[in-house]
Amino acid sequence: MLLIFYVYEPIWDIVKESDFELNYLDLLTYRPLSNEVERRYNVLHESPQILIIKDGKCVYNASHRKIKNEEIQKQLD
Repeated sequence: MLLIFYVYEPIWDIVKESDFELNYLDLLTYRPLSNEVERRYNVLHESPQILIIKDGKCVYNASHRKIKNEEIQKQLD
């Protein structure tokens, strides 16, 4: 499982003890990488944003006030 954060740090407490790869993407510095994530997972960039990738597919995509800790926890369980 790969979890990609686009600048949303309050979620860290939920995931810091999980056993999956966690990545933080700095969009200002790595815009080409952000563009590739958009293309590969068919998501539109927003910030803040969280994507949860399982088996090569984006299974959770939320941004701004739609980011819900309980939904993230469900995906991580």
